[in-house]
Amino acid sequence: MAKKKNKNPITVIDLGSNTFRLVIYAQAIHPFPILYQKREFLKLGESIKIGKLPSIKIKEAIKCLEEYIKIAKDYESLDIHIIATAAIRETINGKEIIEPFKKRKSVRVKVLSPKNEAKCGSLGVISSIKNPIGLVADLGGGSLELSTIKNENILETKSLKIGILRSETDMYKTTKLKFDNFLFSKFKNQSLKFSKNVGNIYVIGGMWRNLAKLHLHLNGIKKNKLHGYMISFSELEIFYHKLYSMEKKQIQKLNVVQPNRLDKLKLSTYILFSLASFYNIKNIIFVRYGIREGYLYDMLN
Repeated sequence: MAKKKNKNPITVIDLGSNTFRLVIYAQAIHPFPILYQKREFLKLGESIKIGKLPSIKIKEAIKCLEEYIKIAKDYESLDIHIIATAAIRETINGKEIIEPFKKRKSVRVKVLSPKNEAKCGSLGVISSIKNPIGLVADLGGGSLELSTIKNENILETKSLKIGILRSETDMYKTTKLKFDNFLFSKFKNQSLKFSKNVGNIYVIGGMWRNLAKLHLHLNGIKKNKLHGYMISFSELEIFYHKLYSMEKKQIQKLNVVQPNRLDKLKLSTYILFSLASFYNIKNIIFVRYGIREGYLYDMLN
């Protein structure tokens, strides 16, 4: 890859439980202009239940990181940040992935605590939405981060062990009632004090962005309108029932949803519907920016 000249590009490599994401930014301020981005679906979150990553997954992850760092340096980025989340945090050997990179020049490595992960997601919203008030939700492969925010303040954070790759989500297809009880107990046991009746939920993360892209497409709206796109709770309910009746091939033919996200699309929509129902949410607001941009915002402020 040819080198790309740009003044002080900054790189964030997000080691998610579902995807590893490389984003090279021209600037670390809103609107966070992107020079280059790439993702790999490594699905480390599938191993959270047993608490240990298979050696083949560790090798694949290290290889992916080596490639990402090479790309960043081709773009002359000398400020590279690796941030890790649930799958690396919760497995006994997850840190073997990041250990080889801790002493690399121009590379900083950080395993985010559940609280910091929720904080970064919230700051992604705060940095890009004017005067946000309500609940922030970030669904990943291994966890669901929740926060309450008011303008520029984060009031409370929670991290729930609900993730699209966790084994408990298999109940969605097999025993729906058990899955409903599982979700309700998680929401109730770690409920946020401020958020009942606040009205708004700001949702971030790749699965819910793809949900938004599909909703936009089905309603004849261009996908570049995604950031700040708002639907009502009743619209979400109608959309879920419509989506539930669609075959995977039907959705695939629309060429809107990323192929690797198709299998979990209905599940992630149902989790959002259940969460919004629990908190009596009136409006669902989709936000393009999330944990990576929030991390940069936090670092620079």
